Amino acid sequence: MRKIFVLLGIIGILGLVSAIFFFRSQVLLVTDVYFTTLYGERRTKIKTIETSLRLFRRVKLLTIPDDAGADLIAFSVNNVKGKKYGVLFPYRYIDGARRYKEQASNIPVYVFGGRAQNRDQDNMEGIIFIGNDAYSDLYRAGGFAAIFAEKSGGGDVIFFQNEYLSTEERNIFEEGLKNWGFEKLPRYVSMNQDYSDNQNVSCMVMKAPATQFLEENLDLQVILFSWVDPALSPSQVKVMFDDSIWAFAVKALRIKNSHVLPSEIVFPESRIQDKGVLRNLKNTISNTPKL
Repeated sequence: MRKIFVLLGIIGILGLVSAIFFFRSQVLLVTDVYFTTLYGERRTKIKTIETSLRLFRRVKLLTIPDDAGADLIAFSVNNVKGKKYGVLFPYRYIDGARRYKEQASNIPVYVFGGRAQNRDQDNMEGIIFIGNDAYSDLYRAGGFAAIFAEKSGGGDVIFFQNEYLSTEERNIFEEGLKNWGFEKLPRYVSMNQDYSDNQNVSCMVMKAPATQFLEENLDLQVILFSWVDPALSPSQVKVMFDDSIWAFAVKALRIKNSHVLPSEIVFPESRIQDKGVLRNLKNTISNTPKL
């Protein structure tokens, strides 16, 4: 009889917890098919569940046409039933976020600006802007590159970029390299540059597509700035910097004000066999100073 009462008690507690979870206001994340496909449908489902549990409230996805205008976006968000704890928009839907905020001034609206910290934030009154802490990311990337270069015999580090890095950004990347034992200067290469000098290269940091270079360097260790599904990345990619909404959602909702956050570090499964290297990489994450 005692066991029955205990079991009924457990069932009652679980029922109460479930009721609280489902009756709490929900988080709405605005997305589109293009993003979900590249991020990964299975990965999206896992992140939805994970984020819901961490916030202890439902997270619902609102998938809209990628060419939707501001009025349609605002209408679609308003049409979602249930009380909203916050609505999360990618920067490409900034006009829709503004329009929705005009209509629902009491609901927190978040706009995620990705790596571009200099996004136009005009006319964003009342909107919480979440940007990417590029400095922390570059420092960590430098540390990762140093570790890979040392493991591979001390060859060169290449930074492959699609946009010019400022002197300050280069200094921070090089500080990460130096603090983790790499004394040589890296080589900075533009995606528009005709580059064929691939001798003695141990590691590449990629902020731009470099398909041909990767095809010619199968043993290269690659650090990639991208939120795409790791399963879609080349086998040389050992570390990824994810600056997607999913990477920032929990922290952003807890901070509740405009902020910049470092990317989520992803280690594609089974690509780093050396446990010592993986441990050193993780130490780099935990030992990143405030920049």
